[in-house]
Amino acid sequence: MLPPSGDNAEVFQNRKDYFSINVRVVGDANLKIMNIVSRWPGSVHDITIFNSSNIRARLENNEFRP
Repeated sequence: MLPPSGDNAEVFQNRKDYFSINVRVVGDANLKIMNIVSRWPGSVHDITIFNSSNIRARLENNEFRP
């Protein structure tokens, strides 16, 4: 597999020095997928992805049962 190329290729290089894409998958207690996003480059930290997610907003609005 070839690494990405172009002007912004380095943003896909993660902290372990290989190229990747971050994927966030959120499931419920019944193993049902509720949300999936796979657009963030490997260099982006997990908390940045979570902070920009609609799942965070829904948690803050208490939209989920305890």
